[in-house]
Amino acid sequence: MGEQRDAGRTVGLVAGAGLVLLGLWFMLRTIGLLPDWLVGLWGRAAGPVALIVVGIGVIVLSQRGGLTIRGPLPGTRLYKSRTDKWIDGVLGGLGHYLGIDPVILRLAFIVLALVGWGGAVIAYIIMAIVVPREPEVPTASTGV
Repeated sequence: MGEQRDAGRTVGLVAGAGLVLLGLWFMLRTIGLLPDWLVGLWGRAAGPVALIVVGIGVIVLSQRGGLTIRGPLPGTRLYKSRTDKWIDGVLGGLGHYLGIDPVILRLAFIVLALVGWGGAVIAYIIMAIVVPREPEVPTASTGV
């Protein structure tokens, strides 16, 4: 249990630090303190840098035991989650399908979306349209 808490703190620390740095970048860019060549360089490098950061996060979490990817079990299907969702349940369903904590998928998605990698947003929209909703679990009736 302690390892999960430590992994959660690490994810929170990395995500928080990343958001602070991103906020500082946008502030310095908005007030004109960053040279144009640096802004252009970041525009070209943001996607690869985001992938590297997410990859390092996956490596660190998997080495600490905070991330295990079991992959889909035989005979399982991918569904959008009815209960574990923020928008349409795509990442919640994908997390359950792959055996990954959906919070980690959401953090990776947010990082990729914030740095301007539009492929993540397009993939989410396509999955929201194509992936079926999780079937409802029948409940036992109490009046019969």
